[in-house]
Amino acid sequence: MRTTYICIELNRILRRYRKILKLSKKLGQHIMRGCSLAMDFANMLRKLQPSNVLEIGTGIGSLTIILSNFSRKVVSIEIDPRLAYIAKDVLRRYHNVEIILGDGLTFLRTSSIKADIICANPPFNITGPLISTIVKSNYNLALITLQKEVAEKLTTSPGTRSYGRLTAFVRTFMNVELINSYSPEEFLPEPEVSISLVLLSRKRKWESRWTLYEEFIKCVFGQRRKLAYKVIKKCLESRLNLEYRKCKELERYRDIRIFSLDPESLVNIFNECVAVESSETLTSRKFQA
Repeated sequence: MRTTYICIELNRILRRYRKILKLSKKLGQHIMRGCSLAMDFANMLRKLQPSNVLEIGTGIGSLTIILSNFSRKVVSIEIDPRLAYIAKDVLRRYHNVEIILGDGLTFLRTSSIKADIICANPPFNITGPLISTIVKSNYNLALITLQKEVAEKLTTSPGTRSYGRLTAFVRTFMNVELINSYSPEEFLPEPEVSISLVLLSRKRKWESRWTLYEEFIKCVFGQRRKLAYKVIKKCLESRLNLEYRKCKELERYRDIRIFSLDPESLVNIFNECVAVESSETLTSRKFQA
């Protein structure tokens, strides 16, 4: 797919459907208008060479066209019937695309469809849930747009102001690469913030036992500026209602504050300091707390 073709297609779609488009700025709905993001999507897909793609949020099919040109099969989920109707018209000549009307997040949680990568230019109002669902989905790759501020949080280093619960949790399971950032003029309607393209790649498989780790992360980062030794002990005993056991791993961080702990240190502390219990017992204790 040539760069010029990408731009021509985007412009053609917008000219034809712009008058009937009713996108909700309140819900953070936005579609690509400029070529920069489209070309970066194309370049990344050319590099990754996926066979099957799962798209969350078809919109009017602007991104779907690019995905279809760099993969064998695209399954695209759209929750808005109006947009799905337009997308089916836009994509009528693309026979390797299947559009499903439904909730993309629910689909990710419940579907067993196989895909090499998840792609999305999602509404802002599902950013947090989408990232969390991707982490827990066990798909190995995700190429998605995020608000620039969120993307920067995901790529920030431990010990910085932006490093927090979301960063630690996501980077426990995924490597995060910031591809590029784009001005609001690249989108329709123009958002109030800049947007970034991010590649998430799997580094640790999600399993049910990590549900308690997620609660652990939420608790300790609620007191991110306090000393790790005190906060972790309190979270395990009081918040999570778990038996605390003295462990050498935590002793190393007596003088370190929570926001300075990298994800691997948090995993090591959790694995060593939390008493081993069955998943049924852990679930029971969680709901009692």
